[in-house]
Amino acid sequence: LAAASDGPLAGRLDLGRLAVGGHSSGGRTALDLASFDEPFGVAAVFSYGASLVNSGMGAFAERGSVLPCDAARPPPLLLLGGSEDGVSAGLSESGDATETLRRTMAEGVAPGSGRAELCILPAPTT
Repeated sequence: LAAASDGPLAGRLDLGRLAVGGHSSGGRTALDLASFDEPFGVAAVFSYGASLVNSGMGAFAERGSVLPCDAARPPPLLLLGGSEDGVSAGLSESGDATETLRRTMAEGVAPGSGRAELCILPAPTT
């Protein structure tokens, strides 16, 4: 991007202040980026509807295991999720949709970094 001097975004991006975010699989990709020390100049990461709890699909990791972030200087992270998310509930041992979010923060995000927040959005009341 920095080398592109023509095109519709030329001169319009501040590459020193990029944030990366996503939902579902894109959110997992964003979370994976947060596992690195200051990845690619990314200033912040946000994720909605994703966690670091593995689904067990493929041979990557056992179902229910958590990929820990051991970066010394990960970017700030905002993890968002819904209290009634069926996919998250399906990945949890208890059926509680918030379990995977809480486990991501407790087991996956670097403890004590002080740069990660969890926000669980409650289901609407009728």
